[in-house]
Amino acid sequence: MSLRQIAQLHLQNVRIKLSAMSLPKFESLRVESLMELFAKSAKAIPADHFEWRPQQGGKSASEILEHVIGANHMFATLIRGEKMPESGTQDFSIRSSQLKKGFEKMQQSALVLSEAIAAVDDSQLLTERKMPWGEVWKLSKLISTPSSHISHIIGGRSAICKHYGAIRKTTISRSLLIKDIS
Repeated sequence: MSLRQIAQLHLQNVRIKLSAMSLPKFESLRVESLMELFAKSAKAIPADHFEWRPQQGGKSASEILEHVIGANHMFATLIRGEKMPESGTQDFSIRSSQLKKGFEKMQQSALVLSEAIAAVDDSQLLTERKMPWGEVWKLSKLISTPSSHISHIIGGRSAICKHYGAIRKTTISRSLLIKDIS
């Protein structure tokens, strides 16, 4: 059997497993994988560049990480159907002098979000939730949105890193994008 045939069989096996997987399980794994990729990307930023802004009005790397951490907690709260905490009551700040603590906050936010998504039962997917901005979303849309948000942020963060050379040439393995689901 050729290497190409083996790869095609593996891909077919992955597709079968994904098609049999529930949406909450799939999205939970997707968030975990994307946040793992995001963490690796963020750790490539030199500490002395963490507060650098690409242009006036642009966000520094620390502000981008703070945004992702806050969004992860917000999505988890909305998915669980809980009331949003008062603005300013949670500290998601990351400073270059405390990067280790900041990366721990990022990992914790990924875990909180992934667990909230995984806890959704398939029977709840059509349940509607009123969003703080007034729209009504089905739970299926709400659990699918975080991974798209994280992907969008990773793209922006990668562009910033390329701009000042924090990342030279990066190869993203398929295992980072889709975790082993066997």
